[in-house]
Amino acid sequence: AAFQGRSATELLNKFFEPFMHGEFPDHLVHLIAINDGPLFAWLESQKATPLTEELERLLDDSHWQGFGGRIRFIDLNTRSLVGGCSRGCGEISTEFLDKLISKLLGERDQWSPCETCIEQPTCGVHAAVQALHSADRGPVIRARLARALQAVHHRGETHITARSLRAALVYMFFGTETCAGIHQRRQQGSGPIMPYWDRVFDAASPERQGELLQEFAAMDPGADSHPILDRYLLRTMGQRLQSDNADRVELQSRRRQAFFEWSDSQLQERAGRVEAIALRGATHLSDFQRIAIGSDEDRRELRDWICEGISRLEDLPEDAYSQDGWPLRVATRIPTESLFWVLKPKAQFKLSAGLDQTATGVAVLHTHAQLTYTFASGHTETLRIDASLFNLLMEIRLGYQLSDQRSDDIFASLSIFKQRLAQEDQRHLYAWNPLDDRVFLVEAALRDGVQKLIIAPVAPR
Repeated sequence: AAFQGRSATELLNKFFEPFMHGEFPDHLVHLIAINDGPLFAWLESQKATPLTEELERLLDDSHWQGFGGRIRFIDLNTRSLVGGCSRGCGEISTEFLDKLISKLLGERDQWSPCETCIEQPTCGVHAAVQALHSADRGPVIRARLARALQAVHHRGETHITARSLRAALVYMFFGTETCAGIHQRRQQGSGPIMPYWDRVFDAASPERQGELLQEFAAMDPGADSHPILDRYLLRTMGQRLQSDNADRVELQSRRRQAFFEWSDSQLQERAGRVEAIALRGATHLSDFQRIAIGSDEDRRELRDWICEGISRLEDLPEDAYSQDGWPLRVATRIPTESLFWVLKPKAQFKLSAGLDQTATGVAVLHTHAQLTYTFASGHTETLRIDASLFNLLMEIRLGYQLSDQRSDDIFASLSIFKQRLAQEDQRHLYAWNPLDDRVFLVEAALRDGVQKLIIAPVAPR
């Protein structure tokens, strides 16, 4: 940006001047942070030089080693501020997020005036600070918040910057009210401030803004239900759920609080399972993360689950499923009662995490997985699976059904992937008709110089 009367172009000219002709003076290192737009604009205004040519190559391919590696390009758009991992690391580190929360929270003595404040019993800010400082609840809140932020990152629709993350955390835990404003609310009889767990997820919370908070509203765990958990919460409310809106809002708020403050052991004890409260649309988040941080055995297991989910997108007889491969239905040009499918060997599928290559020391976290199929000819076909599609495939595998309207938009790339895989076996497929209820192998083969269609029943598995 322009600085002290000099334009951005002038500053860049000065910055790049020592290196313009490909020379790198000893003991001279320059570091610049710049958006790609201004850098492209500067390059367009320059005559061709060795440096500009190398920079253009570097912007086209971040792995390009400009001048033998003398130029390093670090793309901060690929970094993750809410957790980082490397292949096979076994866990996701949240070092940056933990330090940021600690810095915003400060030490306990900074909040000592709150201990004698008349607003303490109804002040949501004081309650949030006490919870975060608590030895029991604090680590649980941080872990659940990190999980929610990672779910947003995995979706890949919102890029979490340091500015947006800091602003969201301040809003979530401290709101927008000053101490004077909180005192004024009591004098006006406006009621208590919304607790932090409602500010995080409630789409109607006051002065809410930003894409990150919109994502949180879409993942609201209070919008789902769990019979055992809800009965427990209703007992703690001291009343049965009525038809009026107040009770529903209270139950929803209790679910959000439970998401943030109940440990896994408390969830197991009170609801029968740890997954009783989950982020909406991210029920299988832990499995999605296992693709990157898990072992090769974990990835093989997840690969089989994904392939089973893909296979069960369309109705096929149970005899179509095999221990050796996954069936993919072949679409017919005209409606027919008979079903046709091909069987794809399990060993030819491979699952990997789409971890972006970036500079050493920059934390990354995948936003998608890659399911790759290797054809007999050696070429490959890859399906990109984002977190939303992964979650849906896991649920389909468990027996959930989706409406056609929903699948039209979500499974467009999946349909193309399936069609291309099915084309490999055009001369060899399986068939089933409800009138016979047997599986037949249908082959096109050359016998005695004559092309023949051979249909033979397959022994039940």
